[in-house]
Amino acid sequence: MFRFHKPRPTLSLFHRSQVPQSVALLNHIQAHSAVKKQLVQLEVATYKPSKDQLQIITGYLGGGYAAGKLVQGANGLEDAVRILEEDETKLNVPFLVEWFNGKVVLGDDEVKVDQLLGDIEKSAE
Repeated sequence: MFRFHKPRPTLSLFHRSQVPQSVALLNHIQAHSAVKKQLVQLEVATYKPSKDQLQIITGYLGGGYAAGKLVQGANGLEDAVRILEEDETKLNVPFLVEWFNGKVVLGDDEVKVDQLLGDIEKSAE
């Protein structure tokens, strides 16, 4: 029987090596079996998200008002973009984005990360 293979989901970890929680989460993700089995494509983003990416991510989180969860002091998407232009360290890292299913894990919540990666593993079986 011929089966089409689903594309591997792409995960982006918005990361800053100077933030201990970000480093710990990166290590946790890299040790997960879904990553080791290459069931996901992991991108470690050490740069700020583009305006388009921010718009997509805030959409996953429920709308533009969620920009304040991603960028310190932001009141909406345009404000988040402006703040990041001035100071990239205002980006609240780490956060993990699973682009294929539109999911975001804010902060270093290893339980939620494990759930997300576990769901990906189950769907690959």
